[in-house]
Amino acid sequence: MNILLFEIDAVNIKRYFYDVIEFAQADRIHVALDSSVQCNIFMENYSELNFHDVKDVGWWSIKKIEEYLISNNIQRVIVDAHRIPDIRVIVASRNVGVKVVYIQHGLYIRFMRRSYKFFLAKIFKTLRYLYYAVDIGLNSKLVSTLLLIWVHVFGGDRCKLSTFKNFFPHSSLVFSSYWRKWHIEMYGFPDGEFNIIGTPDLKKYKFSNESFSGYVAYCYQTLVEDGRIHEKVMNNFYAELISFCNSRDKKLVVKGHPRMGGRFLDFFQDNEIRIVFDEIPKADFVIGHYSTLMPFWAINGTRVYCYELPEHQIPESIAGWAISISDFRDFDRMNNQNNAEMSFYYENFIGSRSVAGYLTR
Repeated sequence: MNILLFEIDAVNIKRYFYDVIEFAQADRIHVALDSSVQCNIFMENYSELNFHDVKDVGWWSIKKIEEYLISNNIQRVIVDAHRIPDIRVIVASRNVGVKVVYIQHGLYIRFMRRSYKFFLAKIFKTLRYLYYAVDIGLNSKLVSTLLLIWVHVFGGDRCKLSTFKNFFPHSSLVFSSYWRKWHIEMYGFPDGEFNIIGTPDLKKYKFSNESFSGYVAYCYQTLVEDGRIHEKVMNNFYAELISFCNSRDKKLVVKGHPRMGGRFLDFFQDNEIRIVFDEIPKADFVIGHYSTLMPFWAINGTRVYCYELPEHQIPESIAGWAISISDFRDFDRMNNQNNAEMSFYYENFIGSRSVAGYLTR
């Protein structure tokens, strides 16, 4: 079987498709990325994966994607999101009869609001996405172009997209029954072929052998890098976090993110704060927001505190079991972590079914 993995960011190929890479019985695995920059990043950092080819499909029309799928005899296309670029690949695949499998890759929120500065700073990416939306409209109905912009830029009701059946995958692999319902009600996915696979996202992580006793771990998220929050808000939070740790006579260790911005790397290093990237620091407790990693610590017996930032409500899939605070003064008054609830949202990640086993269905 020839498989095509599609992603926007090169770092996500190994992060979210590792189960496919490790276990899929594929004759050839192709990778499609959305820009030459991402292709270069991939080749510089992940060349050991030795895929059949890594293709820059940025600015490709749906017609050109169709031709690529046919000429390479692609039999499965795998996506891990439902953004405008993913929808374009789904439409092309359906047009030529190639089955699309969608893999849930993390904890989702209904809409990720971006600042206007984010769109201006990434003007070429913005124009590229606009082109994709127009191309999708030309291949379905022109009204869908306006609908896609309304949904993905202004936060319109995503369920309005459900009238366009060719926008959706043939099958969807999700963490639990909760996420099956969530995709139907929030993303408008058709109530068809869903498979509950647990949380394979978490199987690849392991704790560091180094002891972090006496530490507080902070789980970094790319909120500023993704245009979701103003840098000043995060700077204020980090100042409060450092002050809180000092008041508790604790050291701070940061679980870094692959796309962590250089200014925040410098900030933590200037404050002599350790940043760990490849493994998970097992600290006395963890403070974060709504990262995919939060359940990993909790399942392994660590207390998890989710700090709610201004205009960033903690989603139910975290707030339903973690200890939620919005002020460090509330820290000692809150101790209501409910690990039993986690299976409702994530199943048992240790016993998660391999994604690869569902690709031939």
